[in-house]
Amino acid sequence: MKIQEASDDNLRDPWEHSTWNEQALSIQARNSGTSDGAIIVQEYTNKLKGDDKRRVIKTHASYGLRPWKTQCDGRGKIIVVIRNPFDAAISMYHHACDVRAFDYDGSGGLEEFINDLWLPGKVESGDFWKWMKGWRVAFENFKNIHWLSFEELHSDPHKAVTDIVNFLNLDRVTAADIDTIVVNSSFSKMKSNFEENDRKKLAEGKKIKPNHIRKGGVGGYKSVLSEEMQVKMAEEHCERCAKDDLDIGIFSFV
Repeated sequence: MKIQEASDDNLRDPWEHSTWNEQALSIQARNSGTSDGAIIVQEYTNKLKGDDKRRVIKTHASYGLRPWKTQCDGRGKIIVVIRNPFDAAISMYHHACDVRAFDYDGSGGLEEFINDLWLPGKVESGDFWKWMKGWRVAFENFKNIHWLSFEELHSDPHKAVTDIVNFLNLDRVTAADIDTIVVNSSFSKMKSNFEENDRKKLAEGKKIKPNHIRKGGVGGYKSVLSEEMQVKMAEEHCERCAKDDLDIGIFSFV
C-alpha cells in the first residue's frame, strides 16, 4: 500500500497552529511596552477568544500552572507526553544553550549543567520529578487525560497514534489515515518541515531557534554521560521517585 505524504500546501507550522501559551504570552509581554502583567494577560486572552478555529494548545507548564482555570475534568482532552530523565536532561542542556534569552553558553559542559541546574530543578519548567508527580496525580484522577511516553512514540509510533485516535474518539479516522499520520509525523519528516519553515522565516528576517529539532533518539545519554554520572542520576531518580511517591515504573528506558 502506498502511503500518501502531505503536500507542501498541507504542511502547517506548529508554532502557528498549536499555540504554546507560555511562549506566546512571554513574547507579547516583551513587545507590549508595559510591565502591567494583568493588562498583558487580558489582551492575550481576548486575542484567543477571537480565534474560533483554535482546537489545540501546547504547554510545558506543571499541573499547578496549567494555562486554564478549571480542573482537568472538563470537555477538553489532554495528552501528557513524558520522557526518561536521562535523555530529558541532555535535551534540556541543548535547549538552554540554543535559547538566547537564557544567556547560557553551556561552557561548563553537560555534567556541570546536570549537577548545578538540572538536578536542583533550576531549569525551564522547574523540577522534573515534581512536574511528573503533578500530572501523574491528575492522570490518575481524571479520565480525560492520556499518558504517553516519548519512548513509546519512538518504538511503536503506529500503536501510539492508534491509541491517541481512540482516546480522542476520532471515529472517522481510518487505518489508512493512521498510516499517513505515522509517516508525516516521523522525526525525519518533522525535521525537514522545520528546516523549510526556518529558511522561510530567515528570508523574512524573523528569528529562529537553531537546532530545535535535533536528534529525536532514545538512550543517547549512554554515549555522552560518564558511567559515574549515569550512576549518580540513577540514584537520584530512584530517591526522587520514592520521595515524591512517584511510580518509577512509568518511565521507559532503552
